Amino acid sequence: MVIRTTDTGTRLGAIKFFVIDITLRVEAQGAEPAFDATLRVPVSPVRLAEFAEGRIVRVRVNPDTREVALDQRTE
Repeated sequence: MVIRTTDTGTRLGAIKFFVIDITLRVEAQGAEPAFDATLRVPVSPVRLAEFAEGRIVRVRVNPDTREVALDQRTE
């Protein structure tokens, strides 16, 4: 679940992508307790609403390192 979205002010390709920081509450399937993670990702302006606070997003988690990556389109 998205806890917070922050615009970094960085743009890629003029205004094609906004670079944002997304803080997530990651609830992995299995016995792992929930944890928070912050990702910096480029997102198309037409997809910004999908990353609003309170929204559920798909992620992949490396169980060994707890590294998190988005698993849905950002363009």
